[in-house]
Amino acid sequence: MFVSTDPTFMLVSNGLILELGNAGLTTFERQRIIESNPHLKGSNHVFPYHFQRWYDFSRIAHSVLRMHMLEASGMRKYCDPPFSTRNQNLESKIISDQPNPLLPSSNMDMAHGFSHHAERIAAEFDRLFPHRIIENKLKNMNVGETRTLSGHMYVIYFDNPTIYQINTTMEVTLQHFFPLFPSPSLSKGMEIHANLFIVAARYRFLDPVIDCSNENQFKRYVLLKELINEWLPSQNPILTLPPIGSLDI
Repeated sequence: MFVSTDPTFMLVSNGLILELGNAGLTTFERQRIIESNPHLKGSNHVFPYHFQRWYDFSRIAHSVLRMHMLEASGMRKYCDPPFSTRNQNLESKIISDQPNPLLPSSNMDMAHGFSHHAERIAAEFDRLFPHRIIENKLKNMNVGETRTLSGHMYVIYFDNPTIYQINTTMEVTLQHFFPLFPSPSLSKGMEIHANLFIVAARYRFLDPVIDCSNENQFKRYVLLKELINEWLPSQNPILTLPPIGSLDI
């Protein structure tokens, strides 16, 4: 798993993906898009875009982004965390499925049938949009201002050669502050319009046959495989780290 908050993400995005694509070794299989309709909703059913604080908005946005990612990637059947505004945001979503018309139809399943894969992927996705980061990026907005937050993720299976790509965008506009007019249903807060757009795409790929004649063509593919082989032993639950010498200065 590679998320756009990590340095290794660019090794995949600008390296492995381009190398395989340029060699004609990838095949698009399916894409699913989830959109908000029309905006992310809060807990006030009468005024669904009313939020008392940026903290409240960020907590809901974090949960809704994860939920839509799980839906887009076919993993809600394995991992479906509850939260207070789940149902109204589920009911208002728009789904668009786009299979490759030249291939037999198959379901999107980024977890490949394993619930623990879905939980791990969801945890990695959460790193893209921690609610404190969302809050800090938005809390000093002016009325009428719009800001865009985005995050990207790859999940690569080398044993069953598949690449999943997740692209997520949230466009947030502060409409106005409350109370703008007297109403017993509104407490002090803000009207926020947030549009979510999540795309999950799946590709099959072929492992390149690498020799001295084309090793430069696939140098990032080779480097990534080496990094993964170095990383795998650290996933042993009984990890023994080498001793560190004195750190005294």
